This record gives sequence, structure tokens and C-alpha cells, in this order.
Amino acid sequence: MVPLIPPAFAARDMLLAAGLGFLLALGYRALRCVLGGGRAALFVCDCLAGLAGGVLLRSAAVSRLYAGLPRWYALGAMALAFWAAVRVLAPPFVRLRRLAMLPLGRAAGSLLRVLRPIRARQRQKCKESCEKWPRKGKKESKKCKTALQKQARVLYNSSNSPPAGQL
Repeated sequence: MVPLIPPAFAARDMLLAAGLGFLLALGYRALRCVLGGGRAALFVCDCLAGLAGGVLLRSAAVSRLYAGLPRWYALGAMALAFWAAVRVLAPPFVRLRRLAMLPLGRAAGSLLRVLRPIRARQRQKCKESCEKWPRKGKKESKKCKTALQKQARVLYNSSNSPPAGQL
């Protein structure tokens, strides 16, 4: 490990780390474009980006960086480049995803237009068959037509209770 790194080599290391951050952001956006924007997909993409970022920085430090170890300035340059590239690359990848999904959406829409009448007929048949044969598992309970006691009057079960008129 080198205790003092010349500024020219530190600048070279920062540029290399920034390039790795940009490549990492490109891969992150491509993966998000493929997987979508759901919570689980976002979690998977974030975990993979963190893992890949650590592996990329460590392998670059061992093979290319002057110090031979990942330094704080290289990590900062990589994180800043990743953050900036993700913000810059978001709109083009969103448009690319929409363009890629457009033919699929049209095909799904035409398929739904074909299947909608068929599904309506199936629902109608099911409704008619359910009306003909009631379900065996459900027992219809008979409701009590008369109330057992009046709602306004309180009944006592004990013999020590006062008569109804002396409350």
C-alpha cells in the first residue's frame, strides 16, 4: 500500500472509478428496463447494483488503481458518477421500455377484444347453472319473524329484582 499518492495518479484513479460508476449505472438502468418498476424488482436491482459496485471497485483497485486498494476518493467518484448517470439515463430507458412494450400492449389489447365476448358467455352460463342448482354446502337459515323481547324493556332473571313498574 502506498502511503502518499501523487495527485496525477489519484486523478487517474478517480476517472477510472467514475467510468466504472457510469458502466454500473448503465447496467442498472438496463436491468430496471427489463424487470420493471415494482417493489421486488427495485429491491433486486438495488441489491445487485450494490454487490456489483463493490466487486467492480475491488477488482479495479487490485488490477488498475495506483494504491492497490479501494480508496475513499475512488469510492466517492464511483458513487457520484453512478448517481449522475442513473439520473441522466432514466428518461431514455423509460422511453425505450415504453417503445418495447407498445407492440406487446397492442397484441394484448387485440387478444382481450377477442376474448371478452367469450368470457361474457362463460359468465352467463355459470350464472345460469348456479341458479338452477343451488350450492349443497350452504344451508338456508330461517329467520325469526317475531322479536323475542321488546328492545326498550329490560328483563330481569333474578327474584330479587324490583317489579317492572317501580324502577
